[in-house]
Parts: sequence; structure tokens; C-alpha cells
Amino acid sequence: MKKILALLVLLTTCTIYSQTKFEKGYFITTKGNKVECLIKNEDWYGIPTEIKYKTDENNSVVSIQRSSLQKVFIKSRLLLERHNVLIDKYSKKLNELTNSRISNFNEESLLLKVIVDGKARLLKYVDNGVQHFYYDLDSQIKPLEYKLYKNSKGGLARNLNYKKTLREKLNCSNIELNSNIKYTEVALTKYFTKYNQCNNDKNEIYSYSKVAEGGKINLRAKLSVGISNSENPLNLNSRFDFDNKVTFKIGVELEYVLPFFNNKWSGFVEPTYQSYSNETESITQGGNFPYILDYSSIEIPFGVRYYSFLNDKNKLFFNGGFIIDWVLNDKLSFANNPSSTVTLNTTTNYFIGLGYDFNNLFSLEFRYNSPKDITKFTGLDLTTEFNNYSFKFGYNFLD
Repeated sequence: MKKILALLVLLTTCTIYSQTKFEKGYFITTKGNKVECLIKNEDWYGIPTEIKYKTDENNSVVSIQRSSLQKVFIKSRLLLERHNVLIDKYSKKLNELTNSRISNFNEESLLLKVIVDGKARLLKYVDNGVQHFYYDLDSQIKPLEYKLYKNSKGGLARNLNYKKTLREKLNCSNIELNSNIKYTEVALTKYFTKYNQCNNDKNEIYSYSKVAEGGKINLRAKLSVGISNSENPLNLNSRFDFDNKVTFKIGVELEYVLPFFNNKWSGFVEPTYQSYSNETESITQGGNFPYILDYSSIEIPFGVRYYSFLNDKNKLFFNGGFIIDWVLNDKLSFANNPSSTVTLNTTTNYFIGLGYDFNNLFSLEFRYNSPKDITKFTGLDLTTEFNNYSFKFGYNFLD
């Protein structure tokens, strides 16, 4: 079992670190040099401090710092541009905010991320976790003013001048645009998209905001075939080991794929019914005594999953998490005296798995569950480990 776990960890490590997604694009340096290359797309939420690229598939990876970049482009995925803009840098921490509602703008040369490209363009800069949005209308880039500050009572207040800008500068007579929106990428992306559509202009939406309205939900039926056994390795006076037995599990998995980081991360919950029944003999100083173990429960794994894309239809994944058991039938009894039984309990244990997904429809996973002591809370001076590893087959109903 330990060898299986070690191999699984090794394969998982290789899966995560060996897969790197490079996409065709180009960048222009501040000196005006244009480099056609393959750029590592890490689906940055903010502005990357550096760009990693290769001139072709066979060459090594090279890095270029943000300060040396004038423009970065990956078709339909990423557009970064350097512009001289006004910015008021402030902190989100209340004790570091000023009492002034008025923005203290300074002009800086900044690498901005283009979110929406069209007649009206939406751009973004992130500084210490604070988002600063800009609009570009008729090639004039101006801030959508938003600022946190302390009011006269020392509480948090907000300058919402961006709403006035939206009403006055980015409105359309053909449709009603609601400027009373939040200062978020999702809300502003929707607003700029509607504005450009109203002006019969096409939109190109880049990066994070393409999926920022929400992640993807998957619902999978799961069937598992595995090996289970139970033993009490620490009890030397009365040792009983239940041999390996093929077991089947059936369950359903609800997964939420996060709408950023290139859809590589997700969280899931997977209620699963399992059942195990076996007989053995206890080897003691007084002789051999037959035992029967009946164990069934609803396992509820909670996990985190990482996807490594091979191409558009094929991907590997690694997941891990913890399991909570809802016991249905769980007892240890003497075969020659069925009325003498011990009702067992379960404890939380952990799991790790490595799998393959085809076309977001079919999946196959090898999963290892850590041993759990099913007699831990019975009051007995007994340690009984229940072990399981299995192959899990999945079918996605929501693709």
C-alpha cells in the first residue's frame, strides 16, 4: 500500500509540473522590438511582473520583466499595453486610508490589461490588490474614478465618481444603460459590452472576464471498483485480519470549476455508497475465534482538483481532500455468537487520486484512501484499520 501511495505522489508531481501551456503570440519591448514567440499563458488576475516565453517549441524558456514591455498579445486571450495614465494608489486597510475624498492623481507609465476592446475600451491595473479601471474613448485613456477613504467618524467611505463618468461619457440613446453598477470587472465588462453593441461595434473580451461571470458546473455519475481490507495491527493479544476483497461503490460528484487560472482548478463533493462484508479468524493465545465484519456507509469526500491539459479534448487531473463517513451499518461480531456484537464508528480520513478526462465527458481515476480506524470511538482497547483503493469511472451529465 505504501508503494502504491509513493507511486501516486510521484505521478501527481510529474503531472502538475511537466505540463506547461504556451500559446502563440508576440510582445513589443519599450525599445520597439517585436518578438513573435510562444507565451506561457498563466491567466493572470492582475498584471504579471514578468512574461515567460519560448521562440519555438524546442527552445528553452526565457523571461522578460514587466518594466521592459510595451505590449503583449495572445489572440483572444491576452492584451497588455503600456500607457501614461493618472493613478491614485491607495491601500485597502482602513488604518492606512486618508480622510480625503478627492483622488490624488499622479501620472505614471503603466502596463495595463485590456479587458474589453471596441469603440469604448475597458482597461485595468492592479496595485497591491486594489483594482484601478480605465476607459479609452477616442484614444484618450482616463480613469474610472473610485476611491476608498475614511469619513469624519473614522469609518470606511467610497468615492463613486465612476458612475457619473459612465452616465455622461458612456451612455447610449438607443438603449437604457444602468450606470449604478459595482466597481468590478464583471459588472464593468457587461456595461462596456452593451455600450459597444448599442453603437454597432464589435467587442473583443480578453482573459479573466470571459469567464468571470461564473465557473463551470459538472455533475458526474461515479462507479468504483476497488480492493478493501481491514486489520488490527497493534493488538498482539487478539489479532484478526480481514483479507483483500473486491468492492464496488456508486456515487455522484458535483464539481465547480473556478472561472480563472485557465480553468485548471476546481472543488468538488462526491457522496458515495460503499459496502464491505467479510469473515476471518482471530489468532489468540486461547485459540482461534471467527469474526464477521459488516460495514457500509455513505462516504462524503470534499476535494480540490487540478487539471493539466494535454490538448482540447484530453487532460490529466490530480485531486486530494478529506472524507466524512455517514455510517449505515457497521458492526463486528463473533460468527459463533451473532448476538455478541460491537457497533463500530468511523473517523475522517484523507484521499489522493490521479486520473484522465476525455472531452469533459468520460473520466477514469485511480484513488487511494488513507486507512481509517473504525473502532476508535467504541471504548475498546482496539485499533482496526480499514483500507481501500479503487478505480473510479465517471460520466458527466452536464457537458
